[in-house]
Amino acid sequence: MNNHSSLILAVLVCAALAFAGCTTTGTSAPATPAPAATLPSLVLTPSDVPAAYVQTDSRQKAATDVSELGHSLGWQAGYVVVYTNSSAATGSQDVIVHTVTTYSEAGIPDVVGLISKQDRSFSDMSFTDLTVTGLGTHSGGFAGVAHAQPVVMAEETPRVFSSISLSESPSQGVSGQNFSEVFFAKGSTVEVIRMTGPHASGEAVAELARTAYSKLP
Repeated sequence: MNNHSSLILAVLVCAALAFAGCTTTGTSAPATPAPAATLPSLVLTPSDVPAAYVQTDSRQKAATDVSELGHSLGWQAGYVVVYTNSSAATGSQDVIVHTVTTYSEAGIPDVVGLISKQDRSFSDMSFTDLTVTGLGTHSGGFAGVAHAQPVVMAEETPRVFSSISLSESPSQGVSGQNFSEVFFAKGSTVEVIRMTGPHASGEAVAELARTAYSKLP
C-alpha cells in the first residue's frame, strides 16, 4: 500500500513539474533584441558641440545625393547635421558638418580610402595629416589650409562621392576655406566630421569625433 501511494505521489509530482515547465515556456516572452540604432540618433547633438554653435540643418540624405561610385560600394542610407557659429565674437562664420552613412560592410575599407583621397583633392589648398586616436582601425583625419591666392577648382574634378557631399551645400565647406576633417568607420557605418572656417581646429574635430564614435553600438 505504501509502495502504491509513493508511486502515485511520484507521478503527481512529475506531472506538476511538467505542467509548470509548459506554463513557463508559454508565458515567458522571448528576449527582444536591442533595436538597431537609427542614423539620427548617432549624429552630434547641440550638447555635444561648443556652446556658440547652433543647429542650422539636419536631414536624411537621398539616394540621388550620392554618386554612382558610392552606390557601387554599397551605399544604403545617410544622415547629415550642420552646426554654425556666426557670432560677433568670432567675427566670421565657422561650420561643423557631421555625416553618418551606412554601406555594405565589405566596401568599408574602399569607402574610407576614397573619402581620404577625394576630400583632400582641392588644388588650391595644402593638407597635413591629423593624429587621431580612439576611433578604431578605419579612421584618419587631415587639415586643409587655403593658399593665399585661391584657384577655382576644375569643374570636372570629382566631388560628389564625399560623405559630406559638398556639392549639396557649397557654403558649408568650399575651396578656399580652411578646414579640419576626421573620418572613421565601425561595422557598416562611416562617419565624417568637418569643421570649416577661420577657427577650424584639428584637436576640436578629433574630440567631436570621439564623442560621435562613443554613440556607435
